[in-house]
Amino acid sequence: MFDLSWGEIALVGVVALIVIGPKELPGVLRGVGQALGKLRRMASDFQYQFNQALQEAEVDKVKSSINSVTESMQGTTSSFNPIDYAREQIKSAVDDVKAVTQPTGDTIGPPAPPNMSSATPPAAPADPVAAAVPAPPTYTADPEAIQKAFSAPPAETAASPVAPSA
Repeated sequence: MFDLSWGEIALVGVVALIVIGPKELPGVLRGVGQALGKLRRMASDFQYQFNQALQEAEVDKVKSSINSVTESMQGTTSSFNPIDYAREQIKSAVDDVKAVTQPTGDTIGPPAPPNMSSATPPAAPADPVAAAVPAPPTYTADPEAIQKAFSAPPAETAASPVAPSA
């Protein structure tokens, strides 16, 4: 608290002994000690109350932020249901596919030529990108050739035996 060295404390003690006197010095020191004790208790009580008020303020802030998050989540969860959303998306996709695959009386585009029946859909225009990329090769295996390849014993090579080196 105060920056006092032992020499300074001894000087204050000698001055107090001379000014107050040896008979009243113990009573004065006891009163000073009690006053310092009261000051320390008051300071610790003030610090405790200050810390309590600070914690209550922080708790109130945290409580209000949690309440605001909870309220916002309650508002969104009642309006958004992922299962219903997925169900609606799947229904709309199925309906779109049905609308495209099932011919209706209304057709979009030019009318069909007279020699074609109206039940066959018009051919889609050729995609220039798809036409430029060659189709991957398809492999058809002959079952007899596969069976011969796996059932025939391996062919022996006519190589001369190699002599071990010394």
